[in-house]
Amino acid sequence: MNLKIYISFVAFLSLIAVKSQVNELIINEDSYNQAVAFYSDATSNYNLKRYEQAKNQFDKAILLNPNNSDYFYGRGCSYYELGTYDLAIADLKMALSMEPDQSDYHYKLGNCYYRNKNYQDAINNYQSALRSSKVTEININEFNCKYNLGICALFIKDYNLVEKVFSELIEDDDEYGELYYNRGVAKMNLNRNEDACLDFKKALTLDVPKASRHVNTLCK
Repeated sequence: MNLKIYISFVAFLSLIAVKSQVNELIINEDSYNQAVAFYSDATSNYNLKRYEQAKNQFDKAILLNPNNSDYFYGRGCSYYELGTYDLAIADLKMALSMEPDQSDYHYKLGNCYYRNKNYQDAINNYQSALRSSKVTEININEFNCKYNLGICALFIKDYNLVEKVFSELIEDDDEYGELYYNRGVAKMNLNRNEDACLDFKKALTLDVPKASRHVNTLCK
């Protein structure tokens, strides 16, 4: 076969494949409306903490319209509340494949990885959530997101990141003792004992009793 003809033939087959995929994405009006109704019921059940019922309703919405990222996000959140984190991760990844800049999707995925003790992936998604929240209108709980990020950094012993995150949080809330305690742990592991001592003392004054053992050993 002539090379030009062969290339044209391959291009033609590729075009057919693309058209076929596009056709598969088309949802008729009845299916679309039914999916919206199932989604509404699912959301109501979720808000009432009926997570199994919510998951089942999200299943039906997705079956009718698999092109809506919110349906996968909702089912992922239901799986998360049911403690089936691997299934939640799969759904949240699917949602992000459709809407990669959704800060709330990244935040929830970070929480799933946190629960699964996959701390580096959790950190990556928390950081993505914080970046996305600055350029989109989707609000997340930035304090909790940063706090979880800092705890994950503690688990993987990235003490520079721990110090950075908890320092930022202290700027927002300088009366929360755990922030000083965690920053103190980071400074202690970075061999900055005098600075760590100050943080542990502050934590102790803010009713974090576990800081006392570090005060006794470091603050001499």
